Amino acid sequence: MKTSVKIVVSLIFAFVLAMSCNSDDNTLKMDDDDVSQTDDDPTPGDGGGDGPTGSIELEQIEIHIGLPTDSGIDLSKTKVQSFLETFEVGADGSSKAYIAYGGPSFVYVTDEQDKLVLMGYVSKEHPDLNIKSMLEGALFFGLGTVVQPVEARMKFLDEFQDLPEIGPYVQELEAMYAADPTLLHSDSFYNWLNETATALLPEKEVIDLEKVLIDDTSMKSGVSVQQSDNDIFSVDVLNFWRRRAHAFLYKTEVKKEGSTGFEEILDARFIGSNNPTADFEQSVAPVTGLTSIQGNTMDIALGNGSNLGFTTNGPKSLPLLNDEVAAKYVVRIIGPGSGPGNHVLSSDEQFELNKLRIEALVLDAVIPIICNTIGITDIFKDSSNKFDIGPYTEAINVILASSPGVLDALDDGDLKTASVEFIKGVVANGSGTESFFKVLLGQLSKMGVSSASDLLTDEAALGKALAPLTIANAIMTATDIGRVFIAYQYAQRIETFNVTISQSKVRIDPAHTGIVKGEDVDLTAKILDDADVQPGEYSFNWRTTGLYGSLKENPGTDTNVYESDPNAALPPNAKDSIFVEIRKDGSLVGKDSTTINISPTKYRIRPDGLTIKGGNNVKLSIVDEQAKRLVNDETVKYKVVWSTNGQYGKLNSRNIQVTTEEDHSVNYECFDKETENGVEGISAKIYYAIYDGLTQELSEYELYDEIQGEVNIKNDDDTLIFYVPVSVRSKPPTLDGNFWHWSTATVWAFKPITEGIPEGMEIDRYYMDVIERVPSLIPDCANNSQTWYPGNEENDLDAEGTYSITCGVGAGSGHVDTWGRPEIQQYYSEFLARQNAVKGYAQVTVYLKPKS
Repeated sequence: MKTSVKIVVSLIFAFVLAMSCNSDDNTLKMDDDDVSQTDDDPTPGDGGGDGPTGSIELEQIEIHIGLPTDSGIDLSKTKVQSFLETFEVGADGSSKAYIAYGGPSFVYVTDEQDKLVLMGYVSKEHPDLNIKSMLEGALFFGLGTVVQPVEARMKFLDEFQDLPEIGPYVQELEAMYAADPTLLHSDSFYNWLNETATALLPEKEVIDLEKVLIDDTSMKSGVSVQQSDNDIFSVDVLNFWRRRAHAFLYKTEVKKEGSTGFEEILDARFIGSNNPTADFEQSVAPVTGLTSIQGNTMDIALGNGSNLGFTTNGPKSLPLLNDEVAAKYVVRIIGPGSGPGNHVLSSDEQFELNKLRIEALVLDAVIPIICNTIGITDIFKDSSNKFDIGPYTEAINVILASSPGVLDALDDGDLKTASVEFIKGVVANGSGTESFFKVLLGQLSKMGVSSASDLLTDEAALGKALAPLTIANAIMTATDIGRVFIAYQYAQRIETFNVTISQSKVRIDPAHTGIVKGEDVDLTAKILDDADVQPGEYSFNWRTTGLYGSLKENPGTDTNVYESDPNAALPPNAKDSIFVEIRKDGSLVGKDSTTINISPTKYRIRPDGLTIKGGNNVKLSIVDEQAKRLVNDETVKYKVVWSTNGQYGKLNSRNIQVTTEEDHSVNYECFDKETENGVEGISAKIYYAIYDGLTQELSEYELYDEIQGEVNIKNDDDTLIFYVPVSVRSKPPTLDGNFWHWSTATVWAFKPITEGIPEGMEIDRYYMDVIERVPSLIPDCANNSQTWYPGNEENDLDAEGTYSITCGVGAGSGHVDTWGRPEIQQYYSEFLARQNAVKGYAQVTVYLKPKS
C-alpha cells in the first residue's frame, strides 16, 4: 500500500545576505547594502516571515532490506531512517520509506545500538536497499555526483544499478560485508571504494600522436563579455561554468567630440590599489542545469559529456555623455578560483569575492550534501525552494573559527577540501552543529518535512542527521570528488576584459582578424540602425593603408576583399588598416575601421580528419606546414582558443571552449556511441602578444589566424580502427661482392591482430590509408591506400611480418672501386636524418564479418 502525501508550505524566499570574511577573526559580517546575486533574486530578508508557496511532495513506498545471509544481522531488530522518520523492519526485510518528488531518495538502516549498517538510494523502480544500492550511494558521494546538476544526479541514480560491469564489485562488497557488518565505519571500506571508483571510471583509448599538454582570450575562467544583441551601447556577460561571479565595470578612457584620440581618466593598472568605485556592476549567475547529457553512466557521474549551456547576465547599459563619442571600459570579473590572477583586488572586489566563496561553499556543496543524507536529492528543485543563508551566519562563524582549513582551501579554489573540512566542523563542533542544524531543520520544516520540527526540540535526535553525514563525509575525504569542482580549480579570481563603446552606426565585419600572407579577407560594412538596406541607397568608400596588401576594388557597395601580398617582407606585428565611409544623399552616415594582422607562418590543426569511435579521445595540437608545434618563445607568446559545437563530444571531457597558454594542445573526447557516422568541427583562434625586453611588458593579444579542423565519428560494431605513426627503415652502406648499396624509406606498418576481435566475428580485410606525411612529396604520400585479405599473408606481409605502405625512398649504390669514398657514408647519414625528421600517420581499419 502506497500513501501519497503532498505538503504545501510557506517557504523562506529571502536569499543570500551579503557576507564578508574578516581576515583577522575569520568571521562573517552582514551588510545591508548587498548587490543582488542574480538578476532574478528576491529581496533579501532575515530568514523569517512568509514568502511564496512551494511544496515537497513525499510519497511513502514499500521497500525491502537485503543483507548477506551470513552477516549475522537480525533484520527485525533494525530500523529504517527516511526523511528523519523511523520505520520498523520485518524479519523478512520488509519496510517502508519516503521518497521525494517521485524520484530516488537516500535512506539508511541502523542496528539495535543505533549504529548505521546500510545506506543507499531507493525509488519506485529500485525499492531494494541492499549491497548494490549501498555501492551506488557510496559512489554517488565518492564521485562527487551529489553536487552535480540535478539532471546528472538523476540519470546516474536511474542507471547505475543496471550496469553489468558492477556485478563483480557487488559480489566483492557482499563478501566484505559478511565478514564485517560494521564495514561502513572502517577505513578499509573507504580505501576499497576509492580503488573501485578508479576501476569503474571509463578507460578510453587515447590517440596521442604527440606528447603535449594544455589550458584562454575570448573566454576566460568560463566567462566572456560581448556586445548585447539588443543594444549596441550595452554589454552582456556570459557565464559557461557552474561558478558564481560578479563583474565590475570601470570607465578608463573617453574620446570627446572633435578629438582625434582617447583621454585617460582612470589608470586601469592601479584599480586594485587605488580602490575607485566601479561605474557599474553586474552579478553573474552560474549555470545550474544541463541542456543535454552524453556518455555512459560513469561519465555522467563525473560531469563529463554534459552540455551546461550558459547564462546571459545583462544587458548592462554603458551610456556616453553628451560630449563623448566613444569610451573605453575595463571589465573586471571576480569569482572563486585557485589562481590569483594578475591584478590586485580593490576593497569592493575583495568583499564580493569573500561573499561568493561562502555562497559557493554553503549553497553549491554543503547544503546539497547534507540534504541528500536527509533524503532530499534535489533541495533546489522548485524555484521557490531557495535557502536563505542569512540565519546560518552565527553557525558559520563558529564553524569557520574552529576549522581554519576551510578558508585556506577556499583561497586555493579547493572546494572539495573546504566542503569536507566544513562538514567535519558541523559534525564535531557542539554549538556550531546545534545552531547550524536548528536553522536547517527549521527551513526543512517549513518546506514540508514534518519530522524536522520535532527534532528542533530534541537535541539528542540530531544524531539522526549526523550519522549518515559522518559516513558521507568520510567517503568524500577518501575519494576524489574534487574533479567535479573543476571550474574552481581552473578559474582565476579575477579576469579582465576591454570594451569600447562608440556612437558610430557603422561596423566593418570582421571587426578584426588575422591571416597568413597570400590569403584574402572578405569584408562587409553594416549599418546598425537600418535592417533593410536597398541597393544604391548608400554609397561606400573603402580605403586601406596598403602596407602588405590591397583592396581588390572600391566597388561603392557594402562588400570588399582585402588581398595580402604573398611576396611581402613582413616585420614583426605586421598589420594593415581598412577604412570605410558610408554616405546617403551626400551626407555622412558613419565610418569605421578594422585591423588585419598578417603573419608569415600558416598553422593547422593536427591531426585533421581523424576517425574515432565513441569512448575514444584524440589529442589535437597546432602545427605549421612542417608539423612543428606552435610554441611560445622569448619574444612572442601565443594563446589558442579552441572551440567545438560539442555535438558528439567535448574538449577536455566537459568543455566546448578551452584556451591554451603554454603547450597548445587539447583533448577531444567523443561520448556519442550511437551515431553511425558524424563529423565534429573544431576551430582554433590563435592570438599573439609581443614581449618587450626593455619594458618587460607584454603587448595586448591580437588575432593571428583562425583555423578549422574535423574529427570524424564512426560507431560501427563491424570495424576496428587503429593508427600507426610513420617509421623509417634503413640499410647502412654495405659491400656485397662487387657492389655496395644503402637505402632508407618512410614506412607505415601494421601487424596483423589476433586479440580484441569480438566473439563470433573474424577479420574480413585490412585497409590502410596514409593520412599524413610531413614534409610532403610529389606526388603526395597522403591518401596512398591498400587493402589486404587474410589467407594471403605469404605474399602480403613484408620481411618484418607487417602490412605496410612505403612512400619516400632514398638509395645509393656503386662499384667496389668507389667503396672507400667518404661521401657514401655522408650521403646516407644526411638522407637518414631527413627521413627521421618526417612526421605522419596512417589509419588502419579492420573490417569484421561473422565467422563462417
